[in-house]
Amino acid sequence: QPTEYFNGDTIVLNYDDNFFSFEIAALDYTNPMKNKYMYYLENFDKDWIRGDASHRFAEYKKVQPGSYTFYAKGSNNDGIWNKEGASLQIRINPPFWQTLWFRVISLFLIGTLVFIIYRIRMNRMRLQNEKLEILVSEKTEELKEKYKESENIMQNVDEGLFLLNDNFEIGSQYSMALEAILKDENLSHRKFSEM
Repeated sequence: QPTEYFNGDTIVLNYDDNFFSFEIAALDYTNPMKNKYMYYLENFDKDWIRGDASHRFAEYKKVQPGSYTFYAKGSNNDGIWNKEGASLQIRINPPFWQTLWFRVISLFLIGTLVFIIYRIRMNRMRLQNEKLEILVSEKTEELKEKYKESENIMQNVDEGLFLLNDNFEIGSQYSMALEAILKDENLSHRKFSEM
């Protein structure tokens, strides 16, 4: 939408308004077809661009966000240039994701997320370690009880209360003696009362 701007004005555009043009006019109407123009967009153009009465538009495409100054000069039909010219300040605002505040907030959120993930991971590891400690202490108690049982059995073997056979099976001395008596053929057919 065409808008009229004057020397020294400031234009503020959004990042997606990166195509714009200026129409340049010289105020010498003696022979306007001989008027000439020069324009330059500081921080964008490398050098001044020349135009004439048939080319009075300065067009710019894909201008990146930032601050620019547009300069324009004109000459009359005699070729005498306006030394001062006119200028406009142009500021193209970046998209929100390229602003400093967005980057700071994003960095803060990412840092917070990393910290939360770290804390969750550390809590899980702590809980897992606690479970493992409980399991280890339970297994240690079981092993201690089995060790005590085996020590008691070995003590009873040493005292003769239990005997170990060739297969390392434990039996009491009395049960083995009774078994030997029952296996004896001469004794197995007798009645208990006969003995």
